[in-house]
Amino acid sequence: MKNGKILLVGRPNVGKSTFVNNLIGQKVAITSPKPQTTRFPIRAFYQDERGEIIFIDTPGIFGKVKDYLAKKINRNTLQTLNEDVDLVIYMIDHTRRRD
Repeated sequence: MKNGKILLVGRPNVGKSTFVNNLIGQKVAITSPKPQTTRFPIRAFYQDERGEIIFIDTPGIFGKVKDYLAKKINRNTLQTLNEDVDLVIYMIDHTRRRD
């Protein structure tokens, strides 16, 4: 059986958790319009006769961090980047204006 790991990263509220839920076909990650809903990486598994894919849904990466929670979330996400993965997907929200 073949398998692979896909890491999803991006700013808060770009749709990483929604993307994973839609791919898996069930709600494995909480979604909310409020930033910092995902605070720790969440692993979701997809399996069929061809193999298994592990999706790692990470908390959003904050550009400028001032509060403790945002710093901790950034640290958790950066630690996840050290994992052995096959693909990193950086998600963006094309409707959001660049600052």
